[in-house]
Amino acid sequence: MLALASASGLEAQAVGDRVRASLADRTMVGEVTAVSEHGLQLGHEDGESSLLFADLVKLERSVGRKSAWIEGYLVGATLLVYPGIQLIRICVDDPSMGDNAVLTIFCMIFLIAPGATLVCAGVLVTGPIGAIVGAFIRTDVWEQVTVPGPQVPPPLLLPPVHSFERPRLELGLRIAVW
Repeated sequence: MLALASASGLEAQAVGDRVRASLADRTMVGEVTAVSEHGLQLGHEDGESSLLFADLVKLERSVGRKSAWIEGYLVGATLLVYPGIQLIRICVDDPSMGDNAVLTIFCMIFLIAPGATLVCAGVLVTGPIGAIVGAFIRTDVWEQVTVPGPQVPPPLLLPPVHSFERPRLELGLRIAVW
């Protein structure tokens, strides 16, 4: 079992792998250009860096790329669906809706119909456009890998202590009276 874990850890740092190396103070993304028993050489946009395994907080390898078409569809549809729903809610939430025929006809013609049109346009037009745009946006899928040797734990960040402030618990109660 130990041999398998160390073999998979060394396999992850093969020359040519795209990795994201996290140190205590920064994170670098690049391609592994050389590997030794003590560390690796990482080529990135700022040049090349030598990283020791002992200095790494986390090492991740890119296992592929995924497109963001679902997120694109949601963003595209939301552009028109949300305003359409808000137009419809203006009339539905009005307490005098249905009491006054003129107000009801006004709401149906000028708010509910355009609101329904916006909802349909968002689902059928801008949603698919967003999905097409999202299909061209590709991001890496990262898998954490083990590295040989001990790793430095991330720094522990504690909030500042103020001697005059005490933690307090706030409770509220709301009573409705008709």
